Amino acid sequence: MSEVKTQLSLAVLLKQCAKDDNIEKYLNDINHANNEIIHDIFKYQKFNYCFSKNLELRNNGEVIGFIGPSYDEYLKNICLFLNVPVEEKIIDNEELTNKLNVRLLVLNSITTEKELKKEFPYIYQDLMEGRKLMGQITEQEQKHPRTDDFYKEQKHAYYRCGLRRSLNKFITTQTQVYRRFVERRESYKEETQKRNYNHYLKKYFDIDKIAFYAAYSFLEEAKKTTDINEKEAYLKVVKNYLYSNYNKYRSIKINDRNVDLRKLVEDYLTEKYDNYYRLSEVLSTRELIDIVKAQEENNVDWVMIPVGKNPNATRHYINSRYRTILLPEFELENLRKKGQEKEEFYEKTPYLGKIIGLSKYKGYRGYIYPNGEILLDTVYNANKPQSAVGCAIYNLKVEDFETLSKLDKTHLRNNSKVKRIFHSKNWKEKAQQIIDKPGTEEDIEKAKQLIKKYQK
Repeated sequence: MSEVKTQLSLAVLLKQCAKDDNIEKYLNDINHANNEIIHDIFKYQKFNYCFSKNLELRNNGEVIGFIGPSYDEYLKNICLFLNVPVEEKIIDNEELTNKLNVRLLVLNSITTEKELKKEFPYIYQDLMEGRKLMGQITEQEQKHPRTDDFYKEQKHAYYRCGLRRSLNKFITTQTQVYRRFVERRESYKEETQKRNYNHYLKKYFDIDKIAFYAAYSFLEEAKKTTDINEKEAYLKVVKNYLYSNYNKYRSIKINDRNVDLRKLVEDYLTEKYDNYYRLSEVLSTRELIDIVKAQEENNVDWVMIPVGKNPNATRHYINSRYRTILLPEFELENLRKKGQEKEEFYEKTPYLGKIIGLSKYKGYRGYIYPNGEILLDTVYNANKPQSAVGCAIYNLKVEDFETLSKLDKTHLRNNSKVKRIFHSKNWKEKAQQIIDKPGTEEDIEKAKQLIKKYQK
């Protein structure tokens, strides 16, 4: 994918990203800019601003690309007013055109307000709003008469919006208007692609907050899709944001909850690498960002856990990507006990350092010992009970680690330099024998060098 896009809520932009409290002015400016396109293409005006709840952000990897009117929002609203159900991700094709045309035939056949309210509730709402507006104008005209054309011009909006006094004429006009929407929507799409509100937003809005909101929005898009290439394209924008010079220590409220940089980084790492949720418990936001850079700049497969920091082995992490295995409670309790014992065993051993696995080794943790031995074992996850005993332990030498850890697990287990220990009854004794092996000064120096390398 060369270009990706996301929707930015105009309400969030106004309330969270504007430089001052002059929100009404900014709302009117953006509404006016959006509606100008509708007027130019369709020669039609609406009482409500139903096409201006979101702006569209398009880019090819940059954090902030082009921000302008949203064609997708426009099309969804046309479907809304013609009462055509659509999926969250709307597909503009011939099938949709056929559905819209069928609804236009139904609209043209409406003869009563009751039918209109049932079949096209939003168009009916337009009619009610139009009548309400006309009543308010007439009331004002009676209370405060004027000799100029002020009230005449306001009343003329009644006709510009296609709201006729006769229901029959109103239906005829609305059918014509929405048919124009359907037939000329490609012209509207082309025009929206040309409009760019970046200059306006940079002038009146906090660009650092917009960049943060953009990155968060693309991350949310990545969570929704099952297409691998599409997901990678969305995540690329988030990564570029983390690499950028924007002031990242921002917090904005989205959907009534505060979202900060730490939340963004944790979600990004979890979405891309699955197992980072454990590191997020113990690492600072800066350390997490450094992990992103280490992984994606150097394509490393392992990251050092800072000394003195240890992920809580028994944390119950709620995430829909993990499926709890349905086992009897006594078996689950037995696995929990084994998982906790496994974590406690390793933490009491005299390791020099710990590394956490990425990419093909996600879910694994490595313990480096002063005798030049390394033990790789799965991290116990309470939401995946079989992680307590599910995979064998890999034992290899420090000097072979960099070469062997580049292999996938199939080739690793078949390599003669690698020993495997299964989680049988005496696995701890076997692991302890390896840990207790005598080591030379050369072994401890190699172990220290390996740790030093992964600390960079």
